[in-house]
Amino acid sequence: MKARPVSIADLKRFHFVGDPQVSPNGEHVAFTVKVIDAQKNRYLTNLWMADISTGGVRQFTFGDADDSSPRWSPDGNSIAFLRRQADQSQMWIIPYKGGEARQITRLPEGSVGPSDWSPDSRNIAFTFRPTHADWTKSAVGERSKSGQANPPRVITRLLYRSEGSGFLDCRRQVWKCDVVNAAATQVTFADYDVDGPVWSPDGQYLAFIADRDDKYETSPYAREIWITSPDGRESKMLSASMGFASGLSWSPDCKRVAYTGHAFEDDPWKPRHNRIWIVQVDGGGSQCLTQSLDRTVGNATLGDVREYGNNRPVWSAEGDRLFFTVSDSGNCHLYTVGLDGRQCVPLTKGNLDISGFTVDAQSENIALLVGTANQMAELYVANIGIPEPGAVNLRQISHFNDEVTAELLIQDPEEVRFESGDGTPIQGWLLKPPDFDPSNAYPLVLSIHGGPHNQYGNVFFLELRVLAAQGYVVLYCNPRGSEGYSEEFSACIRGNWGGVDYDDLIAASDFAAGLDWVDADRMAVIGGSYGGFMVNWIIGHDNRFRCAVTERTVSNMHADFGTVDLPEYADGAGYWEGNAWDNPDALWQQSPLKYVANMHTPLLIMHSEGDLRCPIHHAEQLFAALRHLRREVVFVRYPIETDHGMSRNGPPDLREDRLNRLVDWLKAHLKD
Repeated sequence: MKARPVSIADLKRFHFVGDPQVSPNGEHVAFTVKVIDAQKNRYLTNLWMADISTGGVRQFTFGDADDSSPRWSPDGNSIAFLRRQADQSQMWIIPYKGGEARQITRLPEGSVGPSDWSPDSRNIAFTFRPTHADWTKSAVGERSKSGQANPPRVITRLLYRSEGSGFLDCRRQVWKCDVVNAAATQVTFADYDVDGPVWSPDGQYLAFIADRDDKYETSPYAREIWITSPDGRESKMLSASMGFASGLSWSPDCKRVAYTGHAFEDDPWKPRHNRIWIVQVDGGGSQCLTQSLDRTVGNATLGDVREYGNNRPVWSAEGDRLFFTVSDSGNCHLYTVGLDGRQCVPLTKGNLDISGFTVDAQSENIALLVGTANQMAELYVANIGIPEPGAVNLRQISHFNDEVTAELLIQDPEEVRFESGDGTPIQGWLLKPPDFDPSNAYPLVLSIHGGPHNQYGNVFFLELRVLAAQGYVVLYCNPRGSEGYSEEFSACIRGNWGGVDYDDLIAASDFAAGLDWVDADRMAVIGGSYGGFMVNWIIGHDNRFRCAVTERTVSNMHADFGTVDLPEYADGAGYWEGNAWDNPDALWQQSPLKYVANMHTPLLIMHSEGDLRCPIHHAEQLFAALRHLRREVVFVRYPIETDHGMSRNGPPDLREDRLNRLVDWLKAHLKD
């Protein structure tokens, strides 16, 4: 069969592998596989099982439900998982050696978080946020039947809604469930949200993260680490450095808790690297283990056809070191560090992306979710061995997408380096059309990532592949503000988007225009979220691009105040200078809408009504202004059931619709 270019229709054929969980004895891996049911226009996820020694894989759960978050019991006999049916998730367990799955929670309508087993394999801890009684499906349905109006919401907190979750009418709390009796009980009853409960290895405590309002309303990165007895009666806060914390992990001797986060003293909004920390349970304070590593911990790489897994730090069996992932120059590698902060070394090497991993109880076998620029993420395993740089040899286990990719013309991205106007080196990648001929002059698409504190890198990115298959050279890069480089490289755009990052992106287009096989008169710029902001900013300051596409866009920083799900803070206390009431000038100066009269580039705006991170007023105002100015602009408004992540996890038919509109717009303006 002759290979063909990547197409939008390939989206419905992909298998999305995620959340690998190695068994305690290191012999098997439970993981998830998500597919698209084209007839029902929905995603379907089941659990699968891999045998590490033989490399065999088999489906483990079946049916029309969505199964996720598999977690092995410490004795290796059972797997707990979340099963979503009729838009409600409950906790289930299934015997590893065979038998029917059994539902163990029957919680009211709400949101259930991933679980953590007690060391005796009898209890499971998890988080649960109930839906307010006024807003359950049954309550809304009853009002609709009787002709009653929905009641008002009474808001008293600054942080009252969240992208992907909606209104936060009730608090998220720690619960536990006795798996034998299937009895779920609430553990914490705080008037603030808690997150990430994990059992101590001796079963005496649960550690969790608290977002107390008296701090979280004014400093949302101020998260506290607490421990509590399993009955919730005895609790205390650990003396960790004030700052962000996530991904708690107990040491084997129960004396320390490791976590990923950062510390601050008086400036919580300055972008900082996430690092590996340990805090003493006895009150001895916290210690940063990766201070000398000027890279962020965790996976900061963006993609549109990729799942995730565990990225919290994992202790070795001896308790003398930790394993974790690090984002670096477009890659994400597995690292390890000793408790003295020394021997901080990468265990993997090459151009790859690790988006999840777990380690067995003996710290011998590791299961990883690994992808590259040319391959969607699949399940890999490895033996940890000696902790030396690049010492882990990865072995691929799953091959779910081989059949599809074997049909495709998949070309290697070309890594490029160029200098910005002030000499700062910038990393990027060029993706050429499958039938590339250097004697031709191709139209070019410059793609700008969101965040801004994320990175483009070595992941399979369907959107970029589709554009290259349409005959465009695609340039994507990491301007200043991106992660994967020094902390200063990321932090330097704080409160000043459109400064040095603009210079870097203009330098990128200059670099591309200077290539012999790029037609400098046929270039487009596209981007979403922060990338959408930069598209707006660029076309308000430069007319070099023949057309542009801005998605989940940002146009008016002044009007943004108080309308996003993340609270904004005033007068320099937050990310931005100024405020919305008596010092709005700084916010207006940062707004692309201020420069709308300079925008002459034909613009496609695509935005979701359900977007809480970048509310739709940004698109509405930008569109209205351009129409008043009689500029060429099209506004595609996606329905309320879509949100900020529509291009990654929205309804399959609307994801296809979006890509088709992107392709059609570029074709209309770039193809002579």
